[in-house]
Amino acid sequence: MNEFETSSESINNTNDMKEVTPAVEINKEKNKKGKIKFLIFGFLAIIAIAIGLYVGYKKLNNDPMGIYKDGINGIYKILNNALKESKNKEFKTFDLANEPFTVDLKAKLDSNMTELKPFTGLDYHINVGIDLANKKMNMGLDIDENNNSLLNLVLSVIDKNIYLKIYDKILDLGEEDIFGNIDLDTYFKVNGNDAKFDYDNYMYILKEIKTIIIDSLDKDKFDMQKETITINNKEYKVKKVIYNLDKENMERTLKFINSEILKNEKLIKAIAESMGLKEDELKESLNKEIDTSDIKDIKINLYADKLNNIIAGSVESENEEVIKFDSIDDETNFIIEKDNQKFTITIKKNNVVISFNDGYNELFKINIEENNKNYKIPFTFNIEGNPINGVLELKNIKETKESASVDFIFSLNATIESEKIDFKIDGSYKLSKENINTINPSGSIKIENISEEEAMEIFTKLSTLLEKFGLNDLAGSTI
Repeated sequence: MNEFETSSESINNTNDMKEVTPAVEINKEKNKKGKIKFLIFGFLAIIAIAIGLYVGYKKLNNDPMGIYKDGINGIYKILNNALKESKNKEFKTFDLANEPFTVDLKAKLDSNMTELKPFTGLDYHINVGIDLANKKMNMGLDIDENNNSLLNLVLSVIDKNIYLKIYDKILDLGEEDIFGNIDLDTYFKVNGNDAKFDYDNYMYILKEIKTIIIDSLDKDKFDMQKETITINNKEYKVKKVIYNLDKENMERTLKFINSEILKNEKLIKAIAESMGLKEDELKESLNKEIDTSDIKDIKINLYADKLNNIIAGSVESENEEVIKFDSIDDETNFIIEKDNQKFTITIKKNNVVISFNDGYNELFKINIEENNKNYKIPFTFNIEGNPINGVLELKNIKETKESASVDFIFSLNATIESEKIDFKIDGSYKLSKENINTINPSGSIKIENISEEEAMEIFTKLSTLLEKFGLNDLAGSTI
């Protein structure tokens, strides 16, 4: 019996355990959730405190030099990010002196103008290839109408030999040392040195110059005052932080910048390579005495809000603000104004507007609109009171490591002295790094050996084309 009773008691205890277990698990779950909530609220509290401290610091920090440092660092980030973005693009610039390349342009013209009517509805194809390293060049022009060829013209230069393919005839035009007359130093070198295009160099120069400019600031040349400014018809209470670049400070600053550059051999090398100069030449230039006789006093003004965020600024010369900017609500305006002339750049999301005014007359306005990497660029030019309106559209922009291409539509509309001008060009453009194809000179005819029959055949075809274009006078003097 005792064993039974003991056994029964054990069973009863086990049942009790089964009843207690769910309650224990619930408590554990509640504790776990409580800890998670505590961690979350604790984390949020830390963030709130950090934000509060930051906001408090920004409000209390009235150091003018600190505000200027923030501004310089902000500009640096924008420029550095732009360089990084350009560096990461697939299609890079290339060495024109050593790498072959081709430019391919296709276009079709549409117009209501009587003078242009003969040229409309035709397909034009221009191809230019240059390989300076191997002394080769190729230029081609095709004109088609409804897939029928009206003109097939190719001019090739191979070393000193010049060939012309016109329709199905290949003419040997003789020799001319075209490449020997090209001075590559004139086009690709500065002072006999190659100017090296290198994004890493540019980014390093930008970073070092930014640091040098910050270090050049003189705390005794700062002033700060409270002011109210108006941007887009809205008033803002701001701190106006003024940096006085008077003649003395300008001279000191320029000397300091030159001295700091000279201390940095890596920076000297990067600048020299980018400018196409020898390092000794750059050092000699930086060591020259700075002429400050024509320097005028300049004030750089920055306007900061309660949190010391820069929302506007200006460059003041002779008590006149010649350069101004503001940046509020994703809109940035740059203005250069002098002698009643005003140049303005307005940057919004996916939109840039550039305009130039002379007094009350708007001489030009360009509007760049971006939508999914497609661009629409309406523009207006005012020439002696005659508005010229046009639109450039860029679509299907593509790039690889070897090429860059774009489809475009360009249209123009104007009335000048009661004469209406309008036309539209629909086409495509492609720039490629590739070997160029030149005329195969085998079977060519020396120009002096061409027969009268062959010459007349070419003349007849060209005359027909020129007459189609309304160029009858030119057709009569072709040969």
